[in-house]
Amino acid sequence: MKIFSLLVFLTVFYSIKIYSQSVPDLPIPISYASAEVWGDSIYFFGGSNDYNGTELYKRIYKYNGLSWSYYDSIPFNHVWSLETAIKGDTVFLYGGWSGGGGKLYSYRLSTKTWTQLAQGPSTFSNYGHTLEYYNGLLYAFYNGYAASYNPSLNSWTNLSTNANSVSFSASTILNGEIYTSGWSNSLFFKYIPATNQWIQLQDLPEFLSGGALRAIGNRIYLVGGSSGFSGGTSWNIYEYNPVTNQWVLSGQFSSKRAYMEDIIYQNKFYILGGVNENTAAVDIVEYIMDQTTDVETSSEIVSEFLLMQNYPNPFNPSTKIRYSIPSITLHTSSRAESRGEESQVTLKVYDVLGNEIATLVNEEKPAGVYEVDFNASQLSSGIYFYKLQAGSFTQTKKMTVLK
Repeated sequence: MKIFSLLVFLTVFYSIKIYSQSVPDLPIPISYASAEVWGDSIYFFGGSNDYNGTELYKRIYKYNGLSWSYYDSIPFNHVWSLETAIKGDTVFLYGGWSGGGGKLYSYRLSTKTWTQLAQGPSTFSNYGHTLEYYNGLLYAFYNGYAASYNPSLNSWTNLSTNANSVSFSASTILNGEIYTSGWSNSLFFKYIPATNQWIQLQDLPEFLSGGALRAIGNRIYLVGGSSGFSGGTSWNIYEYNPVTNQWVLSGQFSSKRAYMEDIIYQNKFYILGGVNENTAAVDIVEYIMDQTTDVETSSEIVSEFLLMQNYPNPFNPSTKIRYSIPSITLHTSSRAESRGEESQVTLKVYDVLGNEIATLVNEEKPAGVYEVDFNASQLSSGIYFYKLQAGSFTQTKKMTVLK
């Protein structure tokens, strides 16, 4: 019986690992690079073998869904800490060490065609900036300076400055607003393109630069980062809620890293490469979580019972589980209307042997969408199951604790 249980555990564990981690490691250790997704492929631009930019990689690697390959060469040297943004099959590449201050190029992935574009503002350095594409414009940020680039006009416009912003920032877009975090302090801001306005938000939980900042659903996640210019000092995953303006510790990933790249590929959030705590570049590609649509507990009309996959997964030590309770539709002679009635709901966690570990919900719930936090700090690494029961509805899903 023990041997059978072990075989079941290993089978489930490796099947989940393969399902979650679908992208293999990079061809070589790379840090301070950039990556974009187009179609069913990942394109990885530039970078170096360490945080000093000792060896510069003037190349583009491509992952086609099966393996990585050398896709094309980059015709300039400033590939350490260059930033990219993508529109259609056109990648914009900005800055980079050495000698890339303010330089902007476009690269057509379909034709492998390079074009040098208008020079950016002189206030921008070789490195330490961030770049986003939104609503027809590129937005660049560096050390408190901001500028936009209009591809149709091939021209730059200086934007409102932020005296408290810093270099080696990370950025992401959520609901038409650009969120930025940076180096040498723990400040966190959002820039509103519609009004050319900066708003200071809740400070980061700890000082981190070079982390991966990514909007997933209606949350923002900060993955890893460094407390100095070199090396990775964090393996924490922090979650920011724009509604409450609060950060919480969401989990941890496999090892301390900073200055890595982040992508959404086939609806999954990955981090690629970076430098470890010994300031050496790594080739690690790591799955963080599925891309989800974040839903607050609500009274909206829901058409079916549903137990959603927890996120992040794998996780350490905490994760979130969402489920929905449907409204009941009543048909009359003139119309159909939805009416919420309460259902007795239980949500429990079990180990691989079927032993009950925790009861997360055991009460009557009206129709709506709900989210529950589960903390596994007292559990060992492994596979666990969570089960939702509501009336005659039953559904079970797997989750992985990885410490």
